[in-house]
Amino acid sequence: MKIEQSAEVKAIRAKKGELSIELTAVDGDRRRLAQDDAPDEIPRDPMAARTAELLGEAPPQFSETKAEKLHRLAMRSRELRAAIEVLSHREQAAVHRWESEVRAGVSEEHKRRLKAVVAALTGLHAANLSLSALADEIEQAGVSAAALRADYPTFIGRPKDPQSPMAHWLRHAAEVGAMSSRDIPQELQYR
Repeated sequence: MKIEQSAEVKAIRAKKGELSIELTAVDGDRRRLAQDDAPDEIPRDPMAARTAELLGEAPPQFSETKAEKLHRLAMRSRELRAAIEVLSHREQAAVHRWESEVRAGVSEEHKRRLKAVVAALTGLHAANLSLSALADEIEQAGVSAAALRADYPTFIGRPKDPQSPMAHWLRHAAEVGAMSSRDIPQELQYR
């Protein structure tokens, strides 16, 4: 079973990536320009444009002043940040929808596999209980079984402990419907 990321999430993340790259470039340009002490290339003559207009001529072309460039870059930076924020909210909603669809689509397979784990763990419990019973028989005969007990799978807990990790997990499995609480081995149930 291969789960693919949704096309909507991919598209949103791609657009966010593009805008983030542009934002990094714009903010870098702003920093460099703010640190640049060079004067504006051509001083502006406020009267030149009005005079040219009165004479019916094209107004002279001036390049942006440093302040105008900084303002333009600051505005673009704010626009990009706002767009990225909107995309982040859309991404969050799209991811939520996609995750819900994935969970719904794998629900039956998840239940089937969870029940297989339950069966395996209850079988493991039975084997662990049988191993423990053998050690108990050996000790009842007067022989120390301490060396044998070192071979027990302690990560699942003792076979008659309702507080063991196995018991807790099986109760959880019953709570989520993977098994009936009546099917939890008697030794692991609270009395």
